[in-house]
Amino acid sequence: MPGIRSALPGSAVAYAPAKIKIKFQILLKMAYTSITKVREKCTQWATAPIDANITALIAQCDGFINSAAKVGDTDFTGTQITATVIEQISTDLAAYHCVAFDTAAYETNADARATADLLYETARLGLRYLADERVYNFIKTSPTQVAPYTTEAKVRYKCTQWATVPPQANIINFILHADGIINCAARQVFVATEAAGSLIEMISTNLAAYYCVAFDVSAFETNADAATTANLLYEAAQLGLNYLKDERVINAIKGMADS
Repeated sequence: MPGIRSALPGSAVAYAPAKIKIKFQILLKMAYTSITKVREKCTQWATAPIDANITALIAQCDGFINSAAKVGDTDFTGTQITATVIEQISTDLAAYHCVAFDTAAYETNADARATADLLYETARLGLRYLADERVYNFIKTSPTQVAPYTTEAKVRYKCTQWATVPPQANIINFILHADGIINCAARQVFVATEAAGSLIEMISTNLAAYYCVAFDVSAFETNADAATTANLLYEAAQLGLNYLKDERVINAIKGMADS
């Protein structure tokens, strides 16, 4: 082989080292989420982990997303990331790792485990959609969503524990991440009139409310109460997402908005 000395006994032949051309390429990669959005996933991380740790966690999660979608570091950019399933997965996975960073931030290990399970489940939901090439193509070409599919007030109505918490900014981001999953499930973006009072609004509200459970499981008397509430919300959202696979359902939603 060029560049390697002959290994044959007694051989007097030696090859000159091969010239290796090294090409350096600078990749300008945009992170798929932000430190602020990761912190907003749970009340325990208002100050910790430190920013540098979260930045490193985001980078690791983004690499995982690229592998799942079978894409390169610079495939997703700008509006293809913001408020889409890409941002949602990165945020939830990084937040999941924040639990492992400091489980002592929770009152009990059971609280930490409950929060981690909730975040992991929504990240896994997003990754399942991302594995579909049709979803990847949709994300690359999709228009920007103009208005959220539900409201902060409707999310708060879902559970008595959230009359005042999480804060408004957190719930708004929860809604945007829920909407990103909806868009991928339907492979299209809906307008406000199509979402209002429809299956779209219901899914968005339940998924965002599910995130509220993860935000602070200690708002419930027991982890069992938190898990029960989360499961009910998730099942209702999943039921709606399954219907969005049917193009006839999407046509019906659009037809109701036009009538």
